[in-house]
Amino acid sequence: MEEKILKAIYTGLERGENSALASVTSIDGSSPGKTGAIMGVWPDGSIVGTVGGGNLEFEVTQKALECIETNKSCEYEFDLNHSSDLKMICGGKAKVFIKVFIANPHLIIVGGGHIGLELYKLADFLGFNAIVIDDRKEFANKERFPKAYELYVGDVGEILENYENVKQSYVVIATRGHAHDESALRAVVNRDFKYVGMIGSRSKVQETFEKLLADHYTKESLESIYSPVGISISNGEPSEIAFGIMCEILMVKNNAVLSHMRDIKKVEL
Repeated sequence: MEEKILKAIYTGLERGENSALASVTSIDGSSPGKTGAIMGVWPDGSIVGTVGGGNLEFEVTQKALECIETNKSCEYEFDLNHSSDLKMICGGKAKVFIKVFIANPHLIIVGGGHIGLELYKLADFLGFNAIVIDDRKEFANKERFPKAYELYVGDVGEILENYENVKQSYVVIATRGHAHDESALRAVVNRDFKYVGMIGSRSKVQETFEKLLADHYTKESLESIYSPVGISISNGEPSEIAFGIMCEILMVKNNAVLSHMRDIKKVEL
């Protein structure tokens, strides 16, 4: 059973699913579970394994869901008597440690050109799983992106429409032309991606948005798109443009506000 639990957690992480592992670390007195018992918990409340069943297992599952939500591993002690919240009659105590596993975020790079290549390098350095999509094989291959998590060649709109791991994914659209950018944008608007950015001039973005508005996409859905994309810090070189984009993504990922550390933690002279 332990192998099954650990394999399920690993497989889930590969798919971008967060999870938690609850382990009974000690028992004092009588308890439905045994020291060393483990149970995997997923955000939808599903479990693999057991820490003893009953109210204890239900409460451990709820605590594990809270830990996944806050991304914090914690240890809890549960009183297993009738006067406690668990209303159990075992009479003992159980300590349970909950370890949270957070999947690497996915960066979907739509377009394997100069900026896409620089984004890939930064994504790899920052611990993102880089997924590269392009309609040209020479711009989406293992030679160009040797550490890419996934590579797709074909119609960028169709590939994105069929992409399932949405809630762990950040998207940057930087294809070889306006038509491909628009196709990609149509495929990701109104879906729960953590971030969608599209490269382009103000006039190009305006034109693209007007086309989507004419096709009944809502103003609210388009206002959620980061376009023109990135923080304005580059000199125009692809590497610096990509760095500005990754800065913006990290701001969204970490719920941060753009500011200088010296202003936040100002040193008094």
